[in-house]
Amino acid sequence: MQEQDIQKIIICELERLGLQQEAVFCASLGSVGLAAYKVAVQNFLYANDFNNALKWLDYAILSRPDYYQAFYRKGEIYRLQGLYDKAIIDYTTGLKFVGGPDAINGLCWGLVERGYCFLKVGRYDEALGDFTRAMQNKTDTYFGDKEFGGLESLMKQASTGGTNKLIGDTNIAFNNKPIY
Repeated sequence: MQEQDIQKIIICELERLGLQQEAVFCASLGSVGLAAYKVAVQNFLYANDFNNALKWLDYAILSRPDYYQAFYRKGEIYRLQGLYDKAIIDYTTGLKFVGGPDAINGLCWGLVERGYCFLKVGRYDEALGDFTRAMQNKTDTYFGDKEFGGLESLMKQASTGGTNKLIGDTNIAFNNKPIY
């Protein structure tokens, strides 16, 4: 499918939903991937409309198959639904495409989120590996004191085989949302 065809589909969908301002924004871009991502996150993900968010993230990926943030957001949706194995797949795919000026933050975001999913399915060694790699690449813009403490708790949990208390502590530390 050509970029122009994808753009037409997205604009028609936006207009059908009554999102004319977003349709104009989308039409003004050279690439529709960013517009689809913006709609997915702002109009659907934040409203917990996961089915529509997934559809729009798929549009973003269709437009830009290397759009790691769209894969991460799909992983986030699956994580919030408790579908950790599906989330791991999307975080892993997104990690393959991390790059650009924000590569370190993108790497840490994907590693922490995927590590959390590994932890939830009992894959402790893989969780610890992701958390350790994230800590090795951490930046001050990515990890504040709260997130750093939450990540340390996750690392302890992964290294000891998991405890429910630490999962509860981590949910509170991250407020059940991605750090990024």
